[in-house]
Amino acid sequence: MEQQLASQFMQSLPVGAENVAAELRGYGLLMGANQQLEHKNQVEVQFTYSVPGKEGMKAKKQRIALTGNFCMFCGERYSREHAPSVD
Repeated sequence: MEQQLASQFMQSLPVGAENVAAELRGYGLLMGANQQLEHKNQVEVQFTYSVPGKEGMKAKKQRIALTGNFCMFCGERYSREHAPSVD
């Protein structure tokens, strides 16, 4: 999965970027909107990569949080009305 994430992320990087790697860092649960006790699974991904700079390659890091469409415990799909919003 980390390999697939790194490949996807590399497409958004500037030309000349190299040594792209992804690392799954941790899992969390988000509580539902409107004071409801529904949960949604989330995982933090840290990307590391090198980009060309004035003095050679410069190491960079970027973290993102991915929220799943399915429950990681039972496999049931989250309903669209309670899906996490992206602002």
